[in-house]
Amino acid sequence: MQIEIRLGELSVRTRPILDDQELSTSRPLPVVYWEGLVRLEGSLSGRGDLEMTGYTGRLQM
Repeated sequence: MQIEIRLGELSVRTRPILDDQELSTSRPLPVVYWEGLVRLEGSLSGRGDLEMTGYTGRLQM
């Protein structure tokens, strides 16, 4: 899951450390979310944990 975040002149990209960190459940309710370790690159660098919910459908990797 790569995301670019821009704030003024700063730009940070997230890159997953491990592949296939998307979770999908069907019971009791259908929920799809992405949660995992990421590497930060760009104006700032480091590592972090990214959690995403509320997007439509499965991600195309």
